[in-house]
Amino acid sequence: MVNTQSARRSSRSSSRWPSKQTPGLLAALAAATASVCSGCAGGGSPGPERSEREKTLERLPQARGATGDPTLPAAVIAGTTVDRKELAPLLAEAAGRTVLEEVALDRLLMRELRDRGVTISNADLDRERETLTRTAARAASLTPQEADEALLRIQRARGLGPKRLAALLWRSAALRALTRDDVLVSELDRTRAIEVAFGARHVARVAVFSTPSEASSFATPLRSLSGAGLVVAFAEGARTRSIDPSADSGGLIGEVSLSDASVPEVVRTTLRGLKALDAGGDGSTAMSTSVAVDGGYAVLLLESVRPARATPSPSELAAVEEDLRVGQQRLAMQRLADQLLASAEVTVFDEDLRWAWLSANRSQRSSGER
Repeated sequence: MVNTQSARRSSRSSSRWPSKQTPGLLAALAAATASVCSGCAGGGSPGPERSEREKTLERLPQARGATGDPTLPAAVIAGTTVDRKELAPLLAEAAGRTVLEEVALDRLLMRELRDRGVTISNADLDRERETLTRTAARAASLTPQEADEALLRIQRARGLGPKRLAALLWRSAALRALTRDDVLVSELDRTRAIEVAFGARHVARVAVFSTPSEASSFATPLRSLSGAGLVVAFAEGARTRSIDPSADSGGLIGEVSLSDASVPEVVRTTLRGLKALDAGGDGSTAMSTSVAVDGGYAVLLLESVRPARATPSPSELAAVEEDLRVGQQRLAMQRLADQLLASAEVTVFDEDLRWAWLSANRSQRSSGER
């Protein structure tokens, strides 16, 4: 029998809560990818600017893997050959959608670079790789060597071989060059970022339910509890009844800054009105009533409030400002990618590739309808 609660829980995103472990490398890699969306398009046949891009990519160490002798088969299995023509339609069905979207964005970016008179150099690509590793290392508290090793693991998991990784770095460099003048960090942005990084942190748990009555039936028996007994009861109830991904950890969502705009305002406002357990709160004052959140109705428990850090050092403040600039440019890069893709259309003639393309479109429309 399928556990429907587990299925619903696993299908939900945990994006409404701050991550308990900063996914530095994953976030940096996702930003570099500037992921494309459904309905994007490719351009015409490759022009001179494409050959220049290929020449640049070929200079990168990660793109220098041997292509292989075209006269040889793709593989040999138990003494029998596997021809490239045999693999092509299967690969198109399996990954054609993703690859076509990447090629589409490449073509659109090449056109945009040409129209604006912007070029991408070898040095730009080297800096992109260094930025990826450096950002990941700092965000996830890794040494440069550990960041490199983690990047290799993620490359393998995502099918980013030498050529696709090189192309990814090129797209990131192109988007960065085209959005360089679009990033402006205001004093208000800077103040908020410093508060998020060094301000007070609220340690909380959450349980999410499909209806307000379910949330109320969960919270009511806990109102008479306090201290460790309340934490244990809340965690156990969240683990068995909550539909949120945090249920696996007893509803623990980590440390929340009330200045962090990535946390829904209703959550921050609710936490602000609670009295933490470590400050004498109990089931009536440390636990919220049912509040509507994306995907359900939540009950929040505030365990403690950790005080703000002492005055950060100049180097720490500089790191926060750099992270803020990187984050804002990441958004600008994504906006540009979305705009470029929305401005074009794609026509797929290959039968196997068309199957992958149309199937993905239908799947996305179905998800949107749900």
